[in-house]
Amino acid sequence: MDGAIYLVDCGMGVAHQLRLANLGKEGDFHGYEGLRSVFLTHLHSDHTMDYFNIVLSGWYQGLPGSAPVEVYGPGDRGALPPISGTTDVPVVNPENPTPGTVDMTNYLTQAFATDINDRLRDSGKPGLDKLIRTHDIQIPAAVAARPNDNQFPVMDPFLVMEDDRVRVTATLVDHGAVYPAFAFRFDTADGSIVFSGDTAPTPNLITMATGADVLVHEVIDADWVKSTLRRTAVQPGRGGVHRTPPALAHHDRAGRSGRRSSRRENTGPLPPRTGKQPGRTVAGRGRRLLRRPDRRRRPDGDRRRRAHQLIDTVLMLGAAVAAAVMVGAVLQRLSGTGLALVSAPLLTLLLGPQRGCCWSTSAASVRPH
Repeated sequence: MDGAIYLVDCGMGVAHQLRLANLGKEGDFHGYEGLRSVFLTHLHSDHTMDYFNIVLSGWYQGLPGSAPVEVYGPGDRGALPPISGTTDVPVVNPENPTPGTVDMTNYLTQAFATDINDRLRDSGKPGLDKLIRTHDIQIPAAVAARPNDNQFPVMDPFLVMEDDRVRVTATLVDHGAVYPAFAFRFDTADGSIVFSGDTAPTPNLITMATGADVLVHEVIDADWVKSTLRRTAVQPGRGGVHRTPPALAHHDRAGRSGRRSSRRENTGPLPPRTGKQPGRTVAGRGRRLLRRPDRRRRPDGDRRRRAHQLIDTVLMLGAAVAAAVMVGAVLQRLSGTGLALVSAPLLTLLLGPQRGCCWSTSAASVRPH
């Protein structure tokens, strides 16, 4: 938004796509300028696996900026989820089995200690505290949410962050055993946009999306889930922890409440798209919130690759000319005509048939007429 970047979730490939989006400065060691905040809807790995990739690559992509990137995400779950089925399973990190965003960041920092210490000591990089500042989102005390039996009680959205460009609120949504799982709303002078995160139909999300310009909502292919997971994580209608495209379409019509547009984001593969599908257009007032990169601006890598290709071509042509002259000189010594025989076709190749045909092919000299 006007040069400020607010990132929602960090699934696989997000760091690379953020660099390719050309939202920061051009050139080497740039690309993340303007990144102000990161918001994590929940701590499933498909929403967080590129989080620390952004942090560590930030050293070489324009971070730190004038202030650390503010990272907001779920806090400690508070209790392990119940076991699905009858088989007992081990507990990972029993001293802290359900860490929140702050603890997760601390553990990742420890995991990369070798690299980080090297960058600090040998490369002179600033400490990670200059790059990011993490926050566990605190659920209001008045909301009687509990990790295993009341994960998304009916509630009003609450404030997470506000700066000079955006006001961000959150609400709890239904993502099954995952707790906390948030949806976020971004209100700006240009309009409002809501990100559902992963969720099944939830009254809290309807409340949050009421009056918004854009709803970005996840969908999933139910058949893929049933064939991949050991238990059903989604149902075509209500229930489950995701929404299918038909369920989302039904829910969108039922709960639009003045919202101008919805947009899908997929979790897992979607069925093949046939023709124009609803829910893909971003409302007019929301366009600046979902700014696409200028397609006329090629990434620096493309420009460098083209420059290298041009240099290689010139070097190869130069080498060909030198080789032709050397071979021609040898043939000329042997027959007195070699230079003309070799050089004339080469000059025709380099200068084109119109100019090449105007060169003398006498054994004594090769000169333009």
